[in-house]
Amino acid sequence: MLYSDRAAWAAFTPRAGQPVDRTRRTQVGRALDRLGIEHILAYSPQARGRSERVHRTLQDRLVKELRSAGIRTLERANRYLEESFLPNYNDEFSRVPTLPDSGFAPLGSVDLEAVLCHEELRTVLRDNTVTLEGVRLQIARQPGRVTCAGLTVTVRRHLDGTHTIGWGPKLLGRYSAQGRALSREPIVTASTATGVAVNV
Repeated sequence: MLYSDRAAWAAFTPRAGQPVDRTRRTQVGRALDRLGIEHILAYSPQARGRSERVHRTLQDRLVKELRSAGIRTLERANRYLEESFLPNYNDEFSRVPTLPDSGFAPLGSVDLEAVLCHEELRTVLRDNTVTLEGVRLQIARQPGRVTCAGLTVTVRRHLDGTHTIGWGPKLLGRYSAQGRALSREPIVTASTATGVAVNV
């Protein structure tokens, strides 16, 4: 379960003050759906205030504490969070849960690379290309197909900046952040639908 305000990253709101349109998912909403995480959006002033107070703590108090402690490196900041800030924060604000059982569920065989990314559908153009945010991706000739033109494919930009193009369980290509093809060899990928390896 994730509890958040209704910022643009969290949900699409057609007009200010109106309910969100849950049929139009943000990238975060899509990822949460695939991972089976319930997303609760704050509507009341009290609920929004609760999330704002957490943001204020993390964006204001924590920054000042890091500065006061003379911390200027990522390594020292992470150590401070783990050894000092989080234990003190949890001692002050944590409460005993009503239900003692863990709410966590095992991840299973989810392909996180295909979930935690920027993903959009594209129609392949006649020159066998698709574009994602200005990066043009050329699809190589695929075995058994004269062209991929007209196919609706899934284009992903991953956390490391690389891109992939998928069509159903098939991976049509992997590319650098600039759109250069990274491999011409057949690619083996796991089908999230069947859990079976597919050679494309």
